Amino acid sequence: MTPAGEEIFTIELMQSPGSYHLSIFDIRTQAGEHLVNLRREAELLASAKPHHICSYRGFEIFAQRQQVQQEGAHLLLSGDAR
Repeated sequence: MTPAGEEIFTIELMQSPGSYHLSIFDIRTQAGEHLVNLRREAELLASAKPHHICSYRGFEIFAQRQQVQQEGAHLLLSGDAR
């Protein structure tokens, strides 16, 4: 926590879907932009298997390309509490 009582934000995200290299973010907007990029990259993958992209506050976050017949490819971001 900061002296003002604010919680410090930190998150480690995979550099790309399927990567084992992490990038650390301490600014929420930068982390959000990177999540958008991860979503776009996952949409381009041929495989529909889930890709672990981070753990945050006890949740495991995955990106998965999901094929929907009438609407094309969509990405499912999901989290599982661990």
